[in-house]
Amino acid sequence: MPLYRLVLRALRVALCVLVAALVVLGDLQSALIVAVFVALSFAHLLRSDRRPAFFDVLFALAALAGALGFAFGLFDEIVPYDELTHAFTTFCVSLAFYFLFYGGAVPEGRAVALGTSVFTLGVTVGAYWEIFEWFFVGKYTMADTISDLLVDSVGALAVALVALALRRSGDRLT
Repeated sequence: MPLYRLVLRALRVALCVLVAALVVLGDLQSALIVAVFVALSFAHLLRSDRRPAFFDVLFALAALAGALGFAFGLFDEIVPYDELTHAFTTFCVSLAFYFLFYGGAVPEGRAVALGTSVFTLGVTVGAYWEIFEWFFVGKYTMADTISDLLVDSVGALAVALVALALRRSGDRLT
C-alpha cells in the first residue's frame, strides 16, 4: 500500500476520533464542524478513478488543521495559525478543483481561463466559509473576516500559479 494511502487513513482516523471526543465532551457545534471536515476528507471519491492521490492527503491535512483549530481554539491561541490554515485550506480546495475538473486537460490557448477559474473558486469558497462563520460561529470580528479573505486569496492565487505550471509542463500530481 502506498504511503499516501496510509497517511490519508491516519488523518481520517484522527478526524473521526476528534468528532467522537467532541461529542463526548458535549461540544456539539464543534463536533458538527469537524464532521464537515471529515466529509471533505473524502473528496477523492468524486474522481472517476476512485483512488486517493497526493492532493487528497493535502486536502485531508487541511481538513484536520481546520478541525483542530475549531476544536481547540487554535485560531485564537496561535497567532499565525488562522492565516496559515486559511491559506492552506484554500490552496487545497482549489487544487482539488483543478484536478477534479481539469486534470491537466486544458488547451494551450486557455491558460488565462484556467488560472482565473481556479483562483475564483478558491476566493468564492473562502467567502462562503466566512459567511458560515458569521452565522454559525459568530465570534469573529470584521477585521478577522477581512484578513481571512485576504489570505484565502493568497492561497487561491498560489494554486492558480501551480495549476498553470502543471498544465504547461504536462506533469500531474495524481
